[in-house]
Amino acid sequence: MWPSLSVLASVLGVLLSGVIGGLTVWITLRKRLEEESLGKATRRTTALQLLSDEEFTIEQVRDECVAIETLVNLRRGTAHQAHLLGEAERILGEATDMLAEARARRKTVEATIAELDAAKLEPVIARAYHGKRRAESQLRRTQLSRTEVLKAFDSANEA
Repeated sequence: MWPSLSVLASVLGVLLSGVIGGLTVWITLRKRLEEESLGKATRRTTALQLLSDEEFTIEQVRDECVAIETLVNLRRGTAHQAHLLGEAERILGEATDMLAEARARRKTVEATIAELDAAKLEPVIARAYHGKRRAESQLRRTQLSRTEVLKAFDSANEA
């Protein structure tokens, strides 16, 4: 009356196969969820890092403007002093506006970033990258302006 050993082995094999299959599916799903979570965290970190880089670069622009103003003020009486000071103040004003915009964007992003899914994080990252690149361009222009100020002083000394 007992089932034969081969039937019992077959049923046990099917049960064991089902348990292993179920565990495999569970592990795969769990791994997938962890990968999505990690990917989302990576995107959040990227967005915040780009915003931090933008802020830092704009602060460097402000520092360059202060250096230009200091250089110009050290050489009072140069022919282009008013123009150079005006340019430094203009760039400083632009940098201050850019910095305020970047900090406001950062506050907004920090407040909402945890709730955003991966697809909605991509535009945030793109905007942050664009802001960082814009700040880097401004820094390069400001450094070139400082170089021009130094050249103007050298040519004034030679005259």
